[in-house]
Amino acid sequence: MKSNPLNINTYRGLGNSNKNILRIKKFLLKLWRFPEVYTFIGKPKYNYRVNSIRLKIWTSLCRINKNFDYIYNSSIAKSAKKELYKFKLEDAKSKNINEMCINAKKFGFAYIEDFLPEWKLEKIKNEFLLLDKEDSSYLDYGNKVRCKLVSDDMLYKTKKLDDDYINYFKDDIAKIALRLLGKKIIVNEVTMQRLSGSDKKQLDPNLITHIDRFIPCIKVFYFPESIKFNNSPFGYNPYTHLITSDYLKAVKSSFKVYNANSKDPFTINNTLNSSEFAVTTKGNCLVVAITNGLHRRMPFTNIENGNRNTLRFHFYNGYNKLDIVTGCIFSSNQ
Repeated sequence: MKSNPLNINTYRGLGNSNKNILRIKKFLLKLWRFPEVYTFIGKPKYNYRVNSIRLKIWTSLCRINKNFDYIYNSSIAKSAKKELYKFKLEDAKSKNINEMCINAKKFGFAYIEDFLPEWKLEKIKNEFLLLDKEDSSYLDYGNKVRCKLVSDDMLYKTKKLDDDYINYFKDDIAKIALRLLGKKIIVNEVTMQRLSGSDKKQLDPNLITHIDRFIPCIKVFYFPESIKFNNSPFGYNPYTHLITSDYLKAVKSSFKVYNANSKDPFTINNTLNSSEFAVTTKGNCLVVAITNGLHRRMPFTNIENGNRNTLRFHFYNGYNKLDIVTGCIFSSNQ
């Protein structure tokens, strides 16, 4: 029986159609996803203009959103200038989710120790022990650091842990997102990451103090083991999450010099001169950070004993441009 060229072309057409659908879907997701801190256009003068317009638009919308009063309120910023020199790490320590959100709004980050019951903690620790049995090697991950994830590609792939593990955190993280962003975000993926000290010297962008966005955004981490100063703690500059006129000027200044082709994160001047604090805590610790404030991963200072296990929860796919716009209409102080 002779093959029919029409049928072949039809199948090819269906293939192209599916590809076009995927392209459209990808474009729409990119269109509606949470605004990036910087968009690359082409020529430097256009980059600055376009990003300055983006900054103005999204800042104007977020200022209207009552959920973000704690970030844009000028009186809060004035008080912060007087209080930042008195800040101690223990000030951000919280007893429960409600207090954690209050502290995060005030300082830009907060943490809860002894977060999970002992039996849940042991199950998570066991998952990290199983990492050593995985058939995968460490990846070079910047200056004197090696990284091991459950996934093969540390930049683009994550592996879903069993729902049992996600359920340990899901409800509490939804409450945190509601209080800080005005929307319940249901976490359905968690990245298990192990960092270890290495004697290899490479450029490590994660050590650069930076901001993730120029509008309110959050990250949540869980550390099953204790984090000391020598094993690459999370570093945060308190009160730098407060978005003032000086903050916005600093962002615009960085637009002029930022190299979008580099892999460096987006950094701005520390307009408050706020000192960096290493979030050193005992194990079983949940940390939330408002990452439009200045933060980084601090370096390992002891290569031989340096090791850090982390569960990472990401929010950017769960909160988008449409949420910002609707928040301007329906928002209320949480």
